[in-house]
Amino acid sequence: MRIVYDITQTAEMGLAGWPGLPVLMEENNELFPEETALWQGLAPREKHKPKKISGLEEKSGFWDLLCLVGESHESQYDVLRTNLTNSNSRMACLALSGQGFHGQRQRPWRALAGNLHLSISVPLEMESGPGALGWTMLPAVAMMRVLKEFGIEDPYGIKWVNDIFCGNKKMGGVISALSVSEGQIRRGFLGLGLNVAVSPQIDSETC
Repeated sequence: MRIVYDITQTAEMGLAGWPGLPVLMEENNELFPEETALWQGLAPREKHKPKKISGLEEKSGFWDLLCLVGESHESQYDVLRTNLTNSNSRMACLALSGQGFHGQRQRPWRALAGNLHLSISVPLEMESGPGALGWTMLPAVAMMRVLKEFGIEDPYGIKWVNDIFCGNKKMGGVISALSVSEGQIRRGFLGLGLNVAVSPQIDSETC
């Protein structure tokens, strides 16, 4: 897996702070065409630095690329959907903060430093139809499993299908989409946001 990150924003806050950081091998500083398209949407004014993970093949072998940015200039979910509809690569974007993020129905989502903002794009080959509803349900269920693994004691649940609540407070949200061509699902997109360190101040219209 290749990691592409912006030197000025995440060299210290992101990569250097990862526990159990794997060995990162220097790569050619040139980006591949798909990576260039992503970077132009995520952080066009930031210098990038590609590296390759070595020593974590079992955990990272599924992914082709991780883009890690300190502040995404656009919703990374939208950038993935715009640039990777016909790609065969498995890509993930992790933003420490960002602008223009949103949930379902374009409701704004404040992406603040300290919280989780993750979007993924993966190729799929499956028939369109009722079975595709599973993709819509997947991110919320995955988020619930993560909370359980971290031992969250307060009662938490899903306001079906895209809001995650802890008690009576919203702490996360998910979004999903599929790319369909000729009756076949070609690609899936997921976005996940979770308030980990900061609880944004919001008004009722953003819920």
